[in-house]
Amino acid sequence: MVWHIFKKDWKLMWRSAAAVVALQLAYAFIQFKGEFGNGNPVLDEFHTLLMFLWLIAGMIWIVMLVHQDALPGTRQDWLTRPIRRTDMLVAKVMFAGLVMQGSTIAGDLLQGLGSGFPLGQSLRAAMARAAIGFIAITIPALVIGALTQSIADAMILSAVLGFGIFVFTLMAVALGGGYEHQFDPTNASGVEWISNLLRFLMILVGGAIVMLAQYRTRKTFRGRIIMAAILLMMLCSQAIPWKPVFAFEKRFSRQPGVANEIALAWQPHSVQAENPISADRFEFGMRVGNHNPNDDVRLLLPVSVTGLPPDSVLKEDNAEMVLTDAGGKRLYAVDGGPIEIRREGSQSGPVAYDQAAKIPVQVYQDNKDRSVRVETTYSMTLFKLNTSYSMAIGSNRLIAVWGRCESKINVAATAVEVRCMQMGKGPTCATVFLEDPRDGSRNRPNTTCNYSPYVDRPIPDAVSHFRLVLPFRDPTGQVKYVVDGSKMDGAQIVIRVYEPADHFTRAVTSPLVMLKDLAVH
Repeated sequence: MVWHIFKKDWKLMWRSAAAVVALQLAYAFIQFKGEFGNGNPVLDEFHTLLMFLWLIAGMIWIVMLVHQDALPGTRQDWLTRPIRRTDMLVAKVMFAGLVMQGSTIAGDLLQGLGSGFPLGQSLRAAMARAAIGFIAITIPALVIGALTQSIADAMILSAVLGFGIFVFTLMAVALGGGYEHQFDPTNASGVEWISNLLRFLMILVGGAIVMLAQYRTRKTFRGRIIMAAILLMMLCSQAIPWKPVFAFEKRFSRQPGVANEIALAWQPHSVQAENPISADRFEFGMRVGNHNPNDDVRLLLPVSVTGLPPDSVLKEDNAEMVLTDAGGKRLYAVDGGPIEIRREGSQSGPVAYDQAAKIPVQVYQDNKDRSVRVETTYSMTLFKLNTSYSMAIGSNRLIAVWGRCESKINVAATAVEVRCMQMGKGPTCATVFLEDPRDGSRNRPNTTCNYSPYVDRPIPDAVSHFRLVLPFRDPTGQVKYVVDGSKMDGAQIVIRVYEPADHFTRAVTSPLVMLKDLAVH
């Protein structure tokens, strides 16, 4: 009976299904032609619109597909026939998956094969994206279709759910003190993939429960209540504390214990001048909220690291800081800014850096003349060198674990732009820098890291894009580069690829110190 239902829906909806597929293929074709900025500028502006049109049209099409044999109401003649309702459900899921996920697989293969990636790699990336898209797009559309009997009904239900999500998010962020990262500790972190995976599983299991219950009992109100409860659980899952999520990530360490020699301590900066290891600080508005600088006071906390193994990168995933007074009373808690430390070759010695943090002005004013203790718990990942590649400036090269890259000097002749694409997940972690092979001189590296084991986005495609800017000249003259414009003829781009070896935690406690001595004035 499944096949008969499928054929009936095909005869009724093949034209609209073809339109949905055409939107996806048109997007993929324009995206492929526009890789590395080689496409038509007009079409490049149009391709984003096509992607959203495909998403909206596809979800509406799925709802219409389910409505061909609607469940709510009393006028559905198919309910009086000897048709198993599970057969009806299977036929709808098959057709929806064929159109939606079939179109994405075709579009991703078009991009991958057209860009020179192997068939196997392109197909794996396309299938992985299709699986995520089935969970994140197709299943919700099927559920909405099963719980409604018209497009207008589906639009109203979707609007109610969207408004509920908006209100919940506002309230959650407000209760978190106005900081999104406090509401969702894993947001924009290396372990965010774990929380996303949990939510995908909730959608998969919850959607199956709602559809099976609705097709068997047709109790629409109860189905909507179950759907709302599952949605609420998904929203609340964003508040999962950091520690259990990172503990789960630690179980995936490839070389557990290799970071045992790494030690962190509160340390003045007397070792900074002779330190041969590079440490970078980053702006962290996304980690602690985007606010007016006048509302925050920036603190710099001196920390040193020892025991780094050769050819490694140490990245801080999270730093939970607690300010306490001399009696141990908790004054304030905040997340620190991200830190990255690199050790090249056989360099040795400690590295000192300033751990940045922001606290509200009012908290600072109330405690600036007080002796405080800073207790910090670091969650960190140690990356070890896997392999290294090099490419000439202005070349186009396909690198197996990195992707297809194109490089060129920008119009202002101040930096080398490296634009890369990879079918599927991009590089786990890599440092990229300019080097003059004639004397071994090199500029400060630029780093990109993402150790999620899968691509957790259903749109726009299965291609990972990343762009790196490697400066070699400062027009103001304030920054001097070892590999500058005079060396561009012989310079090369070096890509050092790292893999995560160990995930670990460290605790650092400061002595009593005046809070005002930590503030940046």
